[in-house]
Amino acid sequence: MLRSLVALVPLTAVLVGGCHPSPPPARSSSAAAAAPAGMLAALFGGDRTLTYDVHAEDSSWDDQDPTADADGNVHRISDAVVTCQQRVTTRGALWVATIRCDDGALPDGLRGQLEAVNITDGRALWRLEPGSAIDDDAALTLAMRSPPALTITQQPVDRTTTDPDEGDRFGARHTVAPIDDGWCVDDTSWGGDESDAGWCLSGARGLVSASWSWAGGSSHEATATLR
Repeated sequence: MLRSLVALVPLTAVLVGGCHPSPPPARSSSAAAAAPAGMLAALFGGDRTLTYDVHAEDSSWDDQDPTADADGNVHRISDAVVTCQQRVTTRGALWVATIRCDDGALPDGLRGQLEAVNITDGRALWRLEPGSAIDDDAALTLAMRSPPALTITQQPVDRTTTDPDEGDRFGARHTVAPIDDGWCVDDTSWGGDESDAGWCLSGARGLVSASWSWAGGSSHEATATLR
């Protein structure tokens, strides 16, 4: 299976999944906070067009498919150039960045990694499901009650959980690892179906990559890399 771009590092669970001050409520004031800096600078630095190289591979078994190999396995590989639009708005002390890509150009799993709703108060980054309701202050505050995906005081994290009744046959792993000017985040699960999803954030370039894979009766994997 295609693995994430993230390198595994020793566990130092300081913030992800741990305690963090409650996010301030969105204010109706028109005065926005100072533009985020550091690892958040490019993601919340303003509207721009992003171009990603997308690579996808799919494998399944169908011995009736004329493209199947001698064992009945069907392999499909595709490469595409995908254009996305980054839009940044402010809500009082909060900044919101959304990325929308060409319709139909991305596998659904990869789209979830690229088109997440990104929110920051300058101290932490929350990443919500694409299309999350944040159209009013109450909805925005409610959405941010989950632990942040990253904080500006982030420490490397490598956390594994397993099923106590199954040992390490079933489990999940959450990893946060540093890159030159940002972080990569990866979530993997195994046991029965297997899945992996990850993304990397650069202070200078924004969301520089994303990856996604799933394997069960068939396998699917895809990556997006910012040009």
